[in-house]
Amino acid sequence: MIRFQRQFDPRSIRLLVFDLDGTLIDSRLDLIHSINAMLRNFERPELPGELIATYVGDGAPALVRRALGDSPDEILFEAALEYFLSFSHK
Repeated sequence: MIRFQRQFDPRSIRLLVFDLDGTLIDSRLDLIHSINAMLRNFERPELPGELIATYVGDGAPALVRRALGDSPDEILFEAALEYFLSFSHK
C-alpha cells in the first residue's frame, strides 16, 4: 500500500487551539471559585469544592446545571451560565 503524506509547513498555522481539560493544567480550583461566585450572585448556597470537582468533565453548561441542582428554570440556567462564563474568563 502506498501512502502519500502532505508536507507540513509550520508557518501555515494561523490558529492553534488547546483543550485544557486537566491534562496540561489543573483548573479545578478556578472552576470551583467561578461556580461558587455564580451561586453567590444568584443567592444560592455555595457548594464544597470536592462536590463541584465531581461535576467537571462534560462542559460548562453541564457544570452549571449540576451546580444549580438540575433546576428546571431555564431562564435561571441561561443567566447563571452567562455569569459563570463571564466570571471564569476574567
